[in-house]
Amino acid sequence: MRRVIFFLLLSGMVAACGGGVELSGDGTADGEPDATGDSGDGADVPADESGSDGTDGGADCAPMDAEPEGTCEMMLGYKWDGAHCVSVGSGCSCVGTDCGAVYDTVAECVAARLACYGEVCEPQAAAGRTCDGGGCAEVIGPFWDGSRCFPTVGCECAGADCAAAFASEEECVAVHAGCDGALCLATDGQWFPAAAGLCGFECGLPADLDCFTPFAACNCGPDRAFISGTGCMTSGVACDPALLCRQTEGRWVLSSESPCGFDCGVANPAYCESPFDSCDCGANRNFDSSRGCVPDWTCAAAERREVCTSTGGTWHDCSPGDYGCSCGDYSCGVPNVTDPCVMPGCDCGPSRNFGSELGCAWDDACYGLGVGANCHGGGSYSSCRSGLLCCSSSGAMDLQACQAPCCPDDPSCADDGCPLPMP
Repeated sequence: MRRVIFFLLLSGMVAACGGGVELSGDGTADGEPDATGDSGDGADVPADESGSDGTDGGADCAPMDAEPEGTCEMMLGYKWDGAHCVSVGSGCSCVGTDCGAVYDTVAECVAARLACYGEVCEPQAAAGRTCDGGGCAEVIGPFWDGSRCFPTVGCECAGADCAAAFASEEECVAVHAGCDGALCLATDGQWFPAAAGLCGFECGLPADLDCFTPFAACNCGPDRAFISGTGCMTSGVACDPALLCRQTEGRWVLSSESPCGFDCGVANPAYCESPFDSCDCGANRNFDSSRGCVPDWTCAAAERREVCTSTGGTWHDCSPGDYGCSCGDYSCGVPNVTDPCVMPGCDCGPSRNFGSELGCAWDDACYGLGVGANCHGGGSYSSCRSGLLCCSSSGAMDLQACQAPCCPDDPSCADDGCPLPMP
């Protein structure tokens, strides 16, 4: 992007630094071939028919010719280096035929060169592993997990996408801003990867169907729907009450059986003006038209145990000596043993967590877990981030944790790439 103001300021620095590019009357560097731009197929196109900054909007993926000169601490902008949007650097002036087309921000550079990145929305498989027994903390670069960018540190990189690290977190975020995973989170949805084994969502609940291959999907809640390329939007479509009832562990009842509905699992007396179909949510819950069966703490017997089991969870009564006892509620199906104690709790399974408002509710925080997090599954369907393995860890509970693959020549490495659990 040619910026007259930028180069007027730059020209004022030249005398102090003892050199620099000469500016022509149009604010570009003298000698710069600014009348045409490379179309990417060998043909020249007029600059005013290409991108607003004189580039062709991303079809030209050749590196830009722009380098810093001098020792001044003036940031000179950003350029496309043939693979990434990177800083030109700092100096007194910029030298090169493309100095008039550098960008003010990484985001501007990415927007102009987005086509050069190719298909970018699939999760990247990459992890930093330690091969010297520890103490190695080389920053390998940020990668994309399908909904967020994440840093990777280690002695070396393991994974199929190690060669595709981004130059900076800012570049990674800008490149993926239009991906469905990022749009889902940006519009207050929850993003579930294919590893969750789901077939999409309806009215804030997993779709009431089976698909041949599970796929990544966004949960926008009961009042909105996900639109690819846009995000969560108000749908204007009322949710089917029978679906909400079934999907939230309720029982849909026809008016012929109970004409006036239910209150805390008890059929209302038949004094309603006209019969209607209704949902029996059980002893501790009542039906909400947008969320289905939800806990109602005004019900006489409403206790955490009943709310847990009525929303599909498993209640654990812990007593001294019980194996597998958690310190309170489980996290994504994993008992909390960080601070061992004996305390009753609810296990909602690997994809959900317990809350007082909804009981067991779907939680995208159960997926894409980083190094050291308790995990479940294995292979391509583990709850760990792409590139990490769900490995057995030490301890009496024999839990599993997300870990980077160990080095192949390490004698303590198992056949599946996991380090052998500590005794």
